[in-house]
Amino acid sequence: MIIENVIGNMKNRDADSFKKDYVEIHWYESRKKINRLLSKNGAEIGIKLDDHTADHGLQEGDILFLNENTKELIYVSILPEKCIVVEGANTKMMAKLAYEIGNRHAPLFYGSHEFQLVVPFDEPMQELLKKYSSSIEVAEIKLLESNAISSVSNKGDHHH
Repeated sequence: MIIENVIGNMKNRDADSFKKDYVEIHWYESRKKINRLLSKNGAEIGIKLDDHTADHGLQEGDILFLNENTKELIYVSILPEKCIVVEGANTKMMAKLAYEIGNRHAPLFYGSHEFQLVVPFDEPMQELLKKYSSSIEVAEIKLLESNAISSVSNKGDHHH
């Protein structure tokens, strides 16, 4: 089956009566215009996203397929990734952490509270952040577009 757009999202739909299946994708695949996936129940899915959907990316819970007659649906599940969770003691430290992460052009996400940042795991990044914060941990986290601080678009290039 070929999917060209998102039908809705699980958080906005009562899907209790449906047989649910899902595809797992990494956060960095959410904006891929063309993708070939296999659902957990073995359905082959080709994704060819329109420009609008590709620009916004697939979100956790997005419904890709829905059949009211057979009561089947397939949705997106973003896979948890190994991440660095870093905390700043104050706004000055948070600004420094955000600057250092941004200077490395790393994707940056909000953490669970205002003095916490999350970045995909990278050993050099972990070593760098240790210089600025004593509160660093490595954890498996779903990197959701709704928590993104920096653009995670795969369009365009950035040059200095």
